[in-house]
Amino acid sequence: KVTDREIKYRRKDGSTFVGSLSAIAVKDEKDDVLYYDGFVEDITERKEAERALILAKLEAEASSASKSEFLANMSHELRTPLNSVIGFSNILLKNQAGTFSESDLNFLHRISENGKHLLGNINDILDLSKVEAGKMEVQLSKVNLQELIIQTLSKFEAQISGKPIELTNEGPEDVLWLNTDEAKLKQIIINLISNAIKFTESGQIS
Repeated sequence: KVTDREIKYRRKDGSTFVGSLSAIAVKDEKDDVLYYDGFVEDITERKEAERALILAKLEAEASSASKSEFLANMSHELRTPLNSVIGFSNILLKNQAGTFSESDLNFLHRISENGKHLLGNINDILDLSKVEAGKMEVQLSKVNLQELIIQTLSKFEAQISGKPIELTNEGPEDVLWLNTDEAKLKQIIINLISNAIKFTESGQIS
């Protein structure tokens, strides 16, 4: 039996097509093959569809590579001015001239912290490029969970200011240390809180 053998055929008008041959041998009483009985299916459209899928896959891979390169380049371009913002705000925080009030210093501290958070987000964009390239790495370190949560919650003070929303921390009293990737855990908590604020008109987020 011959099944799904792809062969190039020629029509009476001289044009050619790719066909799938399915045939079975007809034998005599001595088990000798007399002839083959079967049919040929024109699979030209199927082959063209397969080629189109391959082409689309190659185009998608090329597009993904271009996107990754763009993200990496933009990340580098953004980090330079952002590092300057963080650096200058840290200089001002020293308040060497003694001209800033406690409220001013608090605002400068928020600028510095949010700048660092934004820098972390930009680094996450680079991480996405690494994921696509199969080079993602987890940076493990010893992390104080309570301190991490407190630092993370402080980033949302301006966001909920003036809104009927209370953001509270109900963590355990005992210090809890984790061996984890601090930046990635912080981003997970930030995503959860951001979603909670987005879908809470009023009330308490714990």
